[in-house]
Amino acid sequence: MLCARNSSRSPTSTTTDTEFHIKNGQTHIHAAEPESDRWGGEVGLRLVPQSGAKFLLRVGYRTNKRVSVIYKQGSDWDYGDKISRTTHAALDGSWRFGRSLDLDGTVAQEWTTDPAYAIDSTRLTRYGLGATWTPDPVFSFRLGYTGHHGINDDEAALERGYAKIATLDEGFSRKVTGNAVNLLAAFTPAPAFTLTAAYSWSDNGIEQDMRFGAPAGGKLSYVSPDTTWSGRTQVANLRAVWTATSRLKLTGDGIWVSGRESYKPDFAEDADLEQFGTEEFTKLYAALGAEVSVTKTLGFTLTGFWTAYDDRQDEKGDGHALGILAAIDVRW
Repeated sequence: MLCARNSSRSPTSTTTDTEFHIKNGQTHIHAAEPESDRWGGEVGLRLVPQSGAKFLLRVGYRTNKRVSVIYKQGSDWDYGDKISRTTHAALDGSWRFGRSLDLDGTVAQEWTTDPAYAIDSTRLTRYGLGATWTPDPVFSFRLGYTGHHGINDDEAALERGYAKIATLDEGFSRKVTGNAVNLLAAFTPAPAFTLTAAYSWSDNGIEQDMRFGAPAGGKLSYVSPDTTWSGRTQVANLRAVWTATSRLKLTGDGIWVSGRESYKPDFAEDADLEQFGTEEFTKLYAALGAEVSVTKTLGFTLTGFWTAYDDRQDEKGDGHALGILAAIDVRW
């Protein structure tokens, strides 16, 4: 496993010495990414075959250059360039039925060569469908679905950062999947007042062949084929905005989040390591805010909020907080 993070051009002492890591039995390294340059271009073709229907075909190409600090040799840092190249294509479409119903859809594909890390994908497919219904100017309803699935079968990216202690005969692979459903309702009974309610449900998964290591003179490591991780999240949000006057806007927010993450490695029986992990939690957030414009160039915002976290497995991480946030806005 290669752990990457963004950093400034000069690496800090938190960047781990790879050789020291391996000598102490660890099978991964930490890298800093002081530089990342992305270049790309895209062309599109718009089609309007009939009234109410529109299509847009997009094709593009981009490169992503990452300059990574891999390890330190004495007083010198070793920099390595990794350049990945991605070709992508997408087709977007929209259809209007009558005055109140709009449908839209998209499908996109990416192909990447020389990915830098295991978390990248050599092939990634995205797709989505949506419908917006507006029966009345003061009310609208939106239903949408998005999904994706991808795979990384680049051996160099999947094995980068390992000490080459444990291997798989059939090679390493990583697959990602995701599905999400979103609902949105908006009610605007008056120009100065808007009430929106939203709900989303998402289910994401990862299946990856992984290696794990522990300090033992550099000789101890375990392979976990087809390691699965899944995360399911529900989010509900209610928001109200009232423009009381030309100088005063009031807002109210309420958010509920429920999540469950599970992790199931497949170690050998003699590994004596944890075979399953799961986490379930609930988050609550409520806030009231006021935005005041004193003049055209000066204003301030005052927000009071309350938040709580509930670990549904135990009480160790439970807690709540109450606070006030004040901000001054100056325009010129």
